[in-house]
Amino acid sequence: MSEVTEKFFLIGICGMGMAPLATYLRQAGHTVYGFDNPTADNVYQRVVDKLQELFAELNAMKNTKA
Repeated sequence: MSEVTEKFFLIGICGMGMAPLATYLRQAGHTVYGFDNPTADNVYQRVVDKLQELFAELNAMKNTKA
């Protein structure tokens, strides 16, 4: 019997709730994509780095100030 895999796109993937969910889904064999709008703190960057180790597709938008 073949395994059913789904594709998930998570908004706020680096957040406190979405990052563990993304990790769980990926470890369950699903394809996970994500987007987040980062702040400038080091905690966020550590989450981005960890998620990028797990996922090929992580779109972390950079803050741009006019």
